[in-house]
Amino acid sequence: MKNQLDTELLSSASKILGNLSWLIIERLFALPMVLIVNIAIARDLGASLFGTLNYLLAITSIIPPLAALGLNSIIIRELSGAGSAKDEARILASTLVFRLGGAAVGCLLSFLLLPYLRIPGDQVYLYVLLVLSNSFYFLQLFDFWFQYKVKSAPVSRCKIYIVIAFSILKLAALWLGHGLEAIVVLQSVELVAVNLSYAILYRLYSGALDLRLANTSYGVSLLKQSYWLILSGVAAVVYLKVDQFMLGQMLGSVEVGVYSAAARLSEVWYFLPVAIVQSFFPRLLEIERIDGNAYRHSLQKICDLLLVIAFVLAVLASFYSELIIGIVYGEQYSGSAMVLAVHIWAGVFVFMRALLSKWLIAEKLLFYSFVTQGVGALANVLLNLVLIPDYGVVGSAFATLLSYAGASYFSLFLSRKTMPMARIMTCSLMLIPTLGRRYWVR
Repeated sequence: MKNQLDTELLSSASKILGNLSWLIIERLFALPMVLIVNIAIARDLGASLFGTLNYLLAITSIIPPLAALGLNSIIIRELSGAGSAKDEARILASTLVFRLGGAAVGCLLSFLLLPYLRIPGDQVYLYVLLVLSNSFYFLQLFDFWFQYKVKSAPVSRCKIYIVIAFSILKLAALWLGHGLEAIVVLQSVELVAVNLSYAILYRLYSGALDLRLANTSYGVSLLKQSYWLILSGVAAVVYLKVDQFMLGQMLGSVEVGVYSAAARLSEVWYFLPVAIVQSFFPRLLEIERIDGNAYRHSLQKICDLLLVIAFVLAVLASFYSELIIGIVYGEQYSGSAMVLAVHIWAGVFVFMRALLSKWLIAEKLLFYSFVTQGVGALANVLLNLVLIPDYGVVGSAFATLLSYAGASYFSLFLSRKTMPMARIMTCSLMLIPTLGRRYWVR
């Protein structure tokens, strides 16, 4: 049985690697562009306005999880069980209608919260633009159809073109002397363009989606499966973005700018685990149905890979944080160096979290997705409240690191059902002190 599985894995390896290569090419191509633009924006706007920009982005990031309705990975699972093209269309149509409703709810809540946010009157329209553009996230549904088909090339090519176009426009806006307003407008239009491209590409490759196939009872059944993931997504935004929000509320926009400059460099690598896991997840589902041992073995190997990549990045960034910040942002962001040296280590748990999130869905442990994200959200809020007053932006970086570790690793020891992944992650973490002995000693 194991030999048969190995043969099947090898036969599909070229397709998986081809898909993965496009996902990585997209990011590797876009990465320099995005970095250059972010650096130019940070340098041009200065710490205060750069902090304002990131504050606006942080408080509008609550909309995507509401527009997604926790269905992102469930869609792939449902499509993998579809018996025909009509079944696929029914799944997509039902999900699209419900996600549109989720986006509308997200916009409504954002507007209701507006009076309670510290946004100057002349910046309210920027907030509204970001809210509306984030609502188009519901169209990302079609990207998951391409992932299910293991055909990421068209999507990746299109996103590369969009990134290039808007990177040039943002740099031109800065060169012409336009400031925060122009950047927010372009950011909003870019979000709309990216999400609309998913729908356009789906129409080109699969034809028009008949929304009359949407099934209310099926959509409700999906929501019954995903409501924990909806709460989990909201909790994830809280523990991922609450640091910038609380810094803005407790210290000011300059501190948000200093912190965000380091966080942008630290988080720019987070595409790697997502790309790797996205490419292997559909095949992992197939393996799990055939052989549990081979499934666990595959999970361990992927987790090991994610850990090693994150560890290497963290070590390099920690040792050279002052040099990196000095070259990239200049002296006005010198306070970002220590933030980067601490924040980068959160990536170790973020990388492994990408696999954990898919595993919880595959094992139908959606409640625990919410529990782990909730632990992270609560820990981040409490730790920021304690650490920011005395340690400022560095304290917030430590709060982020500890809360990520709690959400993505330590919380798994709270239940027997999540212990299998806790053991897998522990084995991966032990690769470093043992110098990978498990691989070279048999």
